[in-house]
Amino acid sequence: MHASSWVWPPASSRRTPRAAATTAATSPPPCCAWPFRSSARTGVSTREGALAFEAVERWLKAHEDEPASPTFLGVEPAALSLDARLQAALARGKAGETQESIRRVRALFSERPEDEGVALALLESFDRAGKATEAAHLLAAAMRANPGSDGLLYALANAQDRSAARGKALSTMRKVLAIQPQHAGALNYIGYTLAERGGAADLREAEGLLARAVELRPDDGAIADSYGFCLLKLGRAVEALAELRRADRLSPSDPVILSHLGDALVATGGKNEALAAFRRALHLLIPASTRRRPNPAPQARVDPPDRPDRDDAKVRAEIERKLRALAP
Repeated sequence: MHASSWVWPPASSRRTPRAAATTAATSPPPCCAWPFRSSARTGVSTREGALAFEAVERWLKAHEDEPASPTFLGVEPAALSLDARLQAALARGKAGETQESIRRVRALFSERPEDEGVALALLESFDRAGKATEAAHLLAAAMRANPGSDGLLYALANAQDRSAARGKALSTMRKVLAIQPQHAGALNYIGYTLAERGGAADLREAEGLLARAVELRPDDGAIADSYGFCLLKLGRAVEALAELRRADRLSPSDPVILSHLGDALVATGGKNEALAAFRRALHLLIPASTRRRPNPAPQARVDPPDRPDRDDAKVRAEIERKLRALAP
């Protein structure tokens, strides 16, 4: 997988209360059903997006005492209401109102500290303000008050990763799996981290973890990318190429996936196609000040990174090095 824009909430998380923890890692979250979720791709500003979510929130609150209505696109009204509040809060942050975003998400977190989606929203709002370490402290305190919560542990691991404490993040992700072995996000994070290390034992473990993650979320381009990357490190270039092509179809316009795809093409003799992949990736990493960055694919907008490769500058430097090696 790639660090698919750590944008909020993960397909492995967003849920009604913790009763759904067992299936959350394998089921699409409520937010994925949001008709408003594509507003970023239809020219709606983040400020307008915040107002739209707030309007939905107000409507749902005004009708909360009415008889229970049928689910909307398979989402219970209570989950839809929570999601509207979270999205409204996060949209405020994206519009530059970081303190208001933090205030709103902290209020939700105080109500629902064990909800993984809420915990990840807390991290998102704090990280946008450059306060990932502070979020990690809050999540660790909530974890002590709610031991055994896989959702809180997963959010804490992401916060540790954002705070450059990768060793702690890996250890915490393993604790997530001890509680919830079917947590696709944790499987992906651990698997990719081990694949990056590249040792024989690490790669064997990574392959098993990532194969399970693919089974749980077969349509997640980020996870497909992680698995393809691992296969490539194992020397199985043909299999890796097929999986990385699939990842590119699932999450187009992702520079990390394109970089890995280019590596697989080089390994299988497709030099010209590899050059094209690397050039596409490099174009996507041109600073936003000089080019409007394309909107991320739907899955990328709802998943946290599940792996530590979010540094665009580092990715760009690696791709430039690969291009020089192929076309000096």
